[in-house]
Amino acid sequence: MVGPNDLIQYLINVTRPFIFTTALPPAIAAAASAAIVVIQREPERRTRLWSNRQRLFNGMQTLGFRMTPTVSPILPILVGNAATASAFAERLLTHGIYASAIRPPTVPDGTSRIRFTVTSEHTTEQIDEALHALDLAGRETGLL
Repeated sequence: MVGPNDLIQYLINVTRPFIFTTALPPAIAAAASAAIVVIQREPERRTRLWSNRQRLFNGMQTLGFRMTPTVSPILPILVGNAATASAFAERLLTHGIYASAIRPPTVPDGTSRIRFTVTSEHTTEQIDEALHALDLAGRETGLL
């Protein structure tokens, strides 16, 4: 930032959007640009993504997990209690699934969750294995 020091200090301390922004590294911008080209050339990836997302979402609901309404490949399972969310994440890890607990202060008290992200490159078998692990961990922690 260029300018008188008093102005710079004022802007840093008063303009919240400035505090939390930084320029993207050139490599990230190049990767994003390349990703757009892939999306345009390979529309079947998007079709697979939404199919995989629906399979995982339906499976989670069928198992009985509390889900948030979403139209995203990011699927949060609402757990509530932070300690239970941590225990659930630990049990998932023992079953081969790494999914960290999202707890306060990241989310409000009583709304802890585990977020899963599915991609176009996940296979049906991988999704089914994840659902099996979710079933086991859910029963072991009393969520199911």
